[in-house]
Amino acid sequence: MVLGHTSIPSALSKFIWAFHMPLFFIASGWTTNWQKTDFITFTKRKLRTLLLPFFGIH
Repeated sequence: MVLGHTSIPSALSKFIWAFHMPLFFIASGWTTNWQKTDFITFTKRKLRTLLLPFFGIH
């Protein structure tokens, strides 16, 4: 990620930008503990912690 934000050659920069965000999404899926919580609880928690502050609702 650091390399993608530096002044490296354009070809290398485009290569890094092509996969770094999908890699973060995949990594977050690897670290989700589905035995600890189910999908509904997970979704409700994410809606509450991400969307409510986005819209300014407390």
